[in-house]
Amino acid sequence: MALESNTPCSIRDKIIEQIGNNSKITRNESASILGITSDGVKYHLQKMTAEGLIFCIGSARDGFWESYRQLIKKMNIYKLK
Repeated sequence: MALESNTPCSIRDKIIEQIGNNSKITRNESASILGITSDGVKYHLQKMTAEGLIFCIGSARDGFWESYRQLIKKMNIYKLK
């Protein structure tokens, strides 16, 4: 099922949201949800990594994605406890 409004910003926001929901989401899974190609997801992941919005922890096969936005939210939750 493809999501509406596939502008670069909305795609990036949706990818970051997907990473927040499932840090081990694959490019193919993300592409299927977004209604774009796996290479399209790869392009956005590379751009967001270069811009410092997300980072990968571990190897390409066994690693996972994290967004700085999600990391900051997690840190703020721990500060409140």
